Amino acid sequence: MLQEFQKHLNGIHENIKFTMKIEQNGALSFLNVLVTRRLDGTLGHTIHRKPTRAEILTPRQVLAPPSALVRRARKLCDAESLREEL
Repeated sequence: MLQEFQKHLNGIHENIKFTMKIEQNGALSFLNVLVTRRLDGTLGHTIHRKPTRAEILTPRQVLAPPSALVRRARKLCDAESLREEL
């Protein structure tokens, strides 16, 4: 039914098209954040990295001060995943 609803939305106006991601293995990425469903039903969140990404830093990340990377982790991670990210 989700695909039918998406098709309906996309048929309303020719210049507006919607995309849809479906949760896989209890996780869904959204705007550089990986949202995970915990066993108790609550949601966790951490920084999302594409599966193909080896831990290679871009020139922008190399030039970024470490404090910027720490600030990013603190903004995007929940308490449970922050320690691992740091």
